[in-house]
Amino acid sequence: MVQPRYKQLVDRLAAEIRAGRLRPGTRLPTHRELAAREGLALVTATRVHAELQEMGLVSGETGRGTF
Repeated sequence: MVQPRYKQLVDRLAAEIRAGRLRPGTRLPTHRELAAREGLALVTATRVHAELQEMGLVSGETGRGTF
């Protein structure tokens, strides 16, 4: 079964973080940038950030971004 696009993106970013390709402190694209880059709706990009945060892989800082 094919995963939804947002889940594929969550898995890809999680793998990059775990492999060290996205280093601690690296700022992720904003929700709007991620949506535009990946061709997603803004709400879907927000969901990607939220799932990564729930997994404990990133932390969001209001006004600063997601790292």
